[in-house]
Amino acid sequence: MAEYIKSIFGDKLALPLPVSLDGDARLPSPEELKGKILIKGKVNAAENTEEAENEDEDDFEQEGLTEAEAQTVREIEEQRREDQKKKVAEALEQCVYLRGQKFKGFEQSLANDNCTHMSSFSESKTEKLLKSKKEEWIAHNQRQMSRIYPAGRRVDSSNYDPVPSWAVGSQIVALNYQTPGAPMHCNTGLFRDNGNCGYVLKPPPLLPGGELSGGMRTSGVRQMLQLQILSAQHLPKPEGELKGEVIDPYVQIEVKGHSTDSFAGKTKTITDNGFNPVFGEVFRIPLAFPELAMIRFAVYDHDLANADDFIAQSAMRVQNIRTGLRRVNLFSDRGTREGRFEFASLLVKVGLQEVKS
Repeated sequence: MAEYIKSIFGDKLALPLPVSLDGDARLPSPEELKGKILIKGKVNAAENTEEAENEDEDDFEQEGLTEAEAQTVREIEEQRREDQKKKVAEALEQCVYLRGQKFKGFEQSLANDNCTHMSSFSESKTEKLLKSKKEEWIAHNQRQMSRIYPAGRRVDSSNYDPVPSWAVGSQIVALNYQTPGAPMHCNTGLFRDNGNCGYVLKPPPLLPGGELSGGMRTSGVRQMLQLQILSAQHLPKPEGELKGEVIDPYVQIEVKGHSTDSFAGKTKTITDNGFNPVFGEVFRIPLAFPELAMIRFAVYDHDLANADDFIAQSAMRVQNIRTGLRRVNLFSDRGTREGRFEFASLLVKVGLQEVKS
């Protein structure tokens, strides 16, 4: 495999950095790595016992699972332990740019790790660290890379919210792409930026010396985002609805990013109009860190008897919203614009004001 990797990737393969780096060493810049392929993997115990440990956290809680789900979780855990025992060929090890490293605490990481080490964090571990060690995690992600992955108990391939992990600078936030929903809407919206290349620059507050470095600034409203949801156009019917039925739409707005920037609201429901419903409602949203914030519009069909049906959605970074009268293209649950969604959109008037401290 190592020979295939080297022959196929050629000059695009980024050669591993020396493992004996001092604490001041940093990964090359995105500009230096442009067009390069980086391989992340584990190393053998003979070279570095700590690096060879399974980097993934224990995240296989079985509380609340059915017996069948618990059995699946046990099988995954057993397979993981078996994989951990396997040795990596020396030639393949020499292709590894980022070395999997079991996380043992931010203090130990600061003292012993270097920029080539990359730890993986379970969903439950992530939730705990976000509550208790947010500043330390931001600093950690300025030195080295981290990966977040779904809980093992998500045997139904459901997803967690990726935005809090982005807000502390985690570079890889893994989701179950096969499952649509709000987490994937935000993921698609984030990476729609930068030409859909799959990479976006970390916002300035999360960079070394940025406003979130070392608790330099933790709160304080900087901008006021004003959204006037004027109307919608060409809204499709929910999948499976009868041809003659007319929807009763309303728009849900959600903003999230830094823990201080959280907003949720919705418009009134317009009865029997999916072609050009007029809402005309205004929402004022204070933002402390607009560079980190994501906004998601979701249109639903109000149902008196059952749960409201999802119609369409659009998600984007707040910093990408331009002021003035704007058309917001709407997408399907899976992020497409084809067919019924080709002309679906919202008409929104956007205002953004700086707030003096």
